[in-house]
Parts: sequence; C-alpha cells; structure tokens
Amino acid sequence: MLVNAKKGIWCDYHKYQYGVHNPKGQVQAAWTVISELPRSSKIPRHYCQECAVDSSKWADGTYFDLKQQIQFAQERYGIIQGALNGI
Repeated sequence: MLVNAKKGIWCDYHKYQYGVHNPKGQVQAAWTVISELPRSSKIPRHYCQECAVDSSKWADGTYFDLKQQIQFAQERYGIIQGALNGI
C-alpha cells in the first residue's frame, strides 16, 4: 500500500543515516509504504521524495518507480492495492 505520509513522520533513510537527534535525520517523509505480501512484516516504511527516487533507481540505470513496483507485485502475487492516496 502506498499513501502520502502524515505530517511529522520522518524519512527512514535519513533517520537511520543521521540519527533522530540530528536535524539532517528529521526530514519530512513524502510517502508511506506498507508491504501487503503474505510473508511481509507489514512494517510501514517512510521515504522523502529524494529517497523514493533513489530507491527506484537500479544498478544498470533503469528506473522502477514505487507505482510500478506496486503494479508488479499486484500482477505477480495477485495483491489488491489497499489505497493509492494522492498519486
């Protein structure tokens, strides 16, 4: 499931890289992603726009954005998207 992040939620990548007490680690998240795969832990992941773009780039230079990743999972695993809020 991909939804707009709530206000006050920080980007996980920035938080892990800089720590929660560093201002660089307190970047507002733009997206919240919750995996709906049967074996997933259902833990919400939060990304700012910059990190969402970075996580969509593959080593060979191709771009696989979050919406495409969700569509792939839906087709491969037969998952019905819970919500696409604001996309």
